[in-house]
Amino acid sequence: MKIKALAVGAMLASASFFSLADGHAAKPATMTVDMDCEVLLGQDYSLVPVAIGYIVSANSITEIAQLDPVEVDDIVEACQQAPKSKVSDVVKKEMTN
Repeated sequence: MKIKALAVGAMLASASFFSLADGHAAKPATMTVDMDCEVLLGQDYSLVPVAIGYIVSANSITEIAQLDPVEVDDIVEACQQAPKSKVSDVVKKEMTN
């Protein structure tokens, strides 16, 4: 009898847990496709071109193959001058120059 009660208790506990977890899983995940220049500049410099490439690709700004290394340095320089700007806005501005 104790085994049945224990099994039923475990089933109820797991059902409650999964019900609670399911309620949290219903929220859609948000994906970051942009960041402030301040956040970009806080990264290790070796990651900056990767982050810029991701933002360019995710926002369909241009083809990655068209983004020269010199432009990455220009983007970093522009971000240093305006750290509160969005990286995607800086990239768009640099691509039009």
